[in-house]
Amino acid sequence: MAMTKFELIGTLCLISSIALVSSSDTFSVQGRVYCDTCRVGFETNITEYVSGAKVKVECTHFTTNKVEHHNEGVTDSTGSYKINVVDDHENEICEVVLVESSLENCKEIEIGRDRAQVLLANEAVEMQLE
Repeated sequence: MAMTKFELIGTLCLISSIALVSSSDTFSVQGRVYCDTCRVGFETNITEYVSGAKVKVECTHFTTNKVEHHNEGVTDSTGSYKINVVDDHENEICEVVLVESSLENCKEIEIGRDRAQVLLANEAVEMQLE
């Protein structure tokens, strides 16, 4: 039985990079997860979004590689997730990472396509909005 890939949606990099920020320094990281049944690396007309997939936002200090922040979320019935992250993380490299699929026929996670870097710093978000 062939396993299908489980990966972040191709446009997630853009969606996640545009993390929303409020005046209270809370960022909202949003995106979708899908099963790449055709192994093409992008959405198709038969794309299956994964509900119940575990996703995490992890921020690692860029000089020490120590994990400074970790927050998990689960996708809803449309394969969408929203993870709130408190505080500015300008000295850290933050990524949205797939943890686990809820689909038995879609458990294989392809390394390198299982994550998307996100900017969670007030200055970075302000520069993107200008």
